[in-house]
Amino acid sequence: MRRCPKNSRFLSMSVPFPPIAFGEWKVVTIHRRAGELLKKDELVVTLDAKVMEEIEVEVLAPTAGVIETIDISIGDIIGSGDILFRINKKLD
Repeated sequence: MRRCPKNSRFLSMSVPFPPIAFGEWKVVTIHRRAGELLKKDELVVTLDAKVMEEIEVEVLAPTAGVIETIDISIGDIIGSGDILFRINKKLD
């Protein structure tokens, strides 16, 4: 697990449910934990359509940074606008 250097400066950023579809989605896998360093486009969460289990959505990190919090749990039902996790983006 990669950890954040203690002397770095960060800007907090919320990552909401992707605006790709309507309806409810189930959280099936959380691939990362709070405190881990992320690269842009790393996989963080996998969601399944609540109505059809064949449809999966992978939520990627929109930017590099450190996961501040994971605001969901496996089995949660989420929808449009729900916050999935927060990233602290490193300020240069």
